Amino acid sequence: MARRRVERELALQLAYAMDRTGDGFEDARFRFIQVDPRRRKAWGPYAERLASETAQHREEIDQRLRSVLQHWRLERLSAIDRAILRLAACELMRFAEIPSRVTINEFIEIARRYGNDDSPAFVNGVLDAIARDYPQKDYQLEPHGEEANGKKNRKLGEKGPNANNRQGCAPR
Repeated sequence: MARRRVERELALQLAYAMDRTGDGFEDARFRFIQVDPRRRKAWGPYAERLASETAQHREEIDQRLRSVLQHWRLERLSAIDRAILRLAACELMRFAEIPSRVTINEFIEIARRYGNDDSPAFVNGVLDAIARDYPQKDYQLEPHGEEANGKKNRKLGEKGPNANNRQGCAPR
């Protein structure tokens, strides 16, 4: 499994624990990492950043989630779906370097692994609604945002050599 996926899953486990216990970030992280040496070894800078930013901006994230949830209250969602949505919304809102479609696809897969049968489709719908507010993130990244390997960055849908004419890769 890719390193960043592992770190997202660790951040999810911590966010879930914080949601269930009501503990603050620092206390929950300390206990979470200290309990299991494998977690301590796998916990990296991406997990730290994602978990801490989600905790720090939780009110803003929850407000944004509430604005797109239709016929649902955030408090009524399962704790795991709520944690998945908070982390994913944070990544969409605060991690400019990660394209929306990557965030959406990663968290759909995480929902498939940790949620119930309906979680992947539900997560997809909510994240798609949030991602519409960040159209600047719908581009293909090359290393360092510069020309790489002789190819220029292109927005999805732009024609060019070997470019398809699809208008986006996020599942809908």
